[in-house]
Amino acid sequence: MRYSKFQITNFKGIKSAQIVLPPDDSTAVALIGLNESGKTTILQAIYSFSPNDESKVLFERDKKPAKPDIEIIPRGKISSFTGDVTVQATIEINSSDKDALTRHLKLAAIQVDPSSIPDRFTIKNVNTYNAGEHVEYKTIWNIHLRLKSGNQKKFRRYSDEEWAIIWRYMRGTLPDIAYFPTFVFDLPEKIYLDGHDDDPTNVFYRTIISDIFNYQGDGLTIEDHVLARIQSKEFLTAFGEFLQNFWGSSAQQRVTHAMDLASATLTDVIIRAWHEIFNEKITDKKIELEWKPEAKSGSQRHSLYVKFKVRQGTDLFDISDRSLGFRWFFCFLLFTQFRSHRKTGQGTLFLFDEPASNLHAKAQERLLRSFADISKGDNALIYSTHSQHMINPSWIDFSYIVENTEVNYEKSASFKSVTSNNSDIRAVRYQSFVNENPGKTSYYQPVLDRLEVKPSLLELRDGATLVEGKSDFYILRYMADRNDRNIVVVPAFGSTTFETLIPLLMGLASKFYVLLDSDQAGADAKSRYARFDLSEEQFLDFQHLTGKKEPEALLADSDYEIIKDKLGLSRRPNKKQVMRFFRQVLSEQVTINFSEKFNIGINNVLDRMQGKA
Repeated sequence: MRYSKFQITNFKGIKSAQIVLPPDDSTAVALIGLNESGKTTILQAIYSFSPNDESKVLFERDKKPAKPDIEIIPRGKISSFTGDVTVQATIEINSSDKDALTRHLKLAAIQVDPSSIPDRFTIKNVNTYNAGEHVEYKTIWNIHLRLKSGNQKKFRRYSDEEWAIIWRYMRGTLPDIAYFPTFVFDLPEKIYLDGHDDDPTNVFYRTIISDIFNYQGDGLTIEDHVLARIQSKEFLTAFGEFLQNFWGSSAQQRVTHAMDLASATLTDVIIRAWHEIFNEKITDKKIELEWKPEAKSGSQRHSLYVKFKVRQGTDLFDISDRSLGFRWFFCFLLFTQFRSHRKTGQGTLFLFDEPASNLHAKAQERLLRSFADISKGDNALIYSTHSQHMINPSWIDFSYIVENTEVNYEKSASFKSVTSNNSDIRAVRYQSFVNENPGKTSYYQPVLDRLEVKPSLLELRDGATLVEGKSDFYILRYMADRNDRNIVVVPAFGSTTFETLIPLLMGLASKFYVLLDSDQAGADAKSRYARFDLSEEQFLDFQHLTGKKEPEALLADSDYEIIKDKLGLSRRPNKKQVMRFFRQVLSEQVTINFSEKFNIGINNVLDRMQGKA
């Protein structure tokens, strides 16, 4: 199962907001807006739907939580609000989920009518208030299964007892929602691998250690390959005698080997990712799990704790001694990379609030690429940002512009403030936001204007090629990346919308190209743009370069089969589905073996875009 939509009403400063998650694998949702726009409030509302208790300890430590009913009331009506605060999630059920539910009910001697299992259903959390006082909390599941049991011939509505069985199962298979604020988390000095169950922070990090063991793929577990050996009968002695017997034994060697494998996994994942994202080759650093036994008071079953360490050459350092950027990055990977491979039968919706805000611009752009890996399979990712460097052009259609209409941005940046307690936080789907700004001729210009920044990933710079729209952009961008070509592709809104972009590039004294489809609209546009005195070589004619009128026409039958299989379609994909395919593989950064016809044709275009032909 997966979340496909959240609808929020009356939550803090949100009167009404809707966030739709993309159907594509490896696509993250960005909440884009300036400070105080309400991005964090939207994340908190989504998290409140089903808060993951593990991650909660990271931002509730040393803080006495307020009553939930006070925290979520609209801020300007704490003493007078009457009505409902609701967060509703739409859940999608695929065929595998339906089969699993059917098998589970069969074990309870219950048969479910397959036609009554919907493709999607909603769950609504409702907090009701009267004059600021909390009246009740209820959860409404809008799903109506028909069942039969025993010798019954006809399907019927479920009983209360049967609903309890259904609820427990489906509640346990809903994706977790894990929320991670922006600050760097303090790692505990010791992480105990047994006991300390009354310490939620220790439980959280112990689970991560378990995830690291699972990630190796060798079937290693903390219980079987570490604790069972250190707490075996032969070592149930006084601590001093235990140390004398354990060190040097075959059991100690096996525990050491298991810990070494976990350390190697940490090093491989974290140091390799550091190299890929920061382009900094590291040859003498390792991440190690330093482990030691510890006497357990009143027991001969001794504890074991671990610490995260960084080894550089012969020196061993605590993670806390490393740079702020490395500590944030280490925690980021620790909380996401290993958890995303957890074998629980349910996915995770990751919520990041201003991730990588303490990293430099180029590092943010590189880190952004790793988000596709986190949101694969049953996982999903929503993050907030006010940095243009954290916006992926291939995900822009699933992004939201967030604004608080009560924030006065006309004041000095130091005094931007809410003009009243009656905040009105709005989230506008980027496509709708673009449609509301018809004067913006570059598809990405509105987001840059909203963030009040100069372009970065979405920029106009020397060597740019203007293309007619998103479909051309995704195809050419993907093929350029796969062939290691440093090419800037800028999508417009069709062949008639280059009038603003061309003078802008000319004013910047940039060398640029205009790629037009070989149809009548393209020919008419070329004649119209002749008034800008562009040279003939600046106009790229797709048919002249490839023999076809548009990129999609270069696809061979074998290419369409690849696209059809990737998207799970039953028939030949249409143009919109082809665009969706290239957007998805661009996000995933996977290599697709296209036909020779397609490769030759697109590479001819890329050669001209680089001025090589």
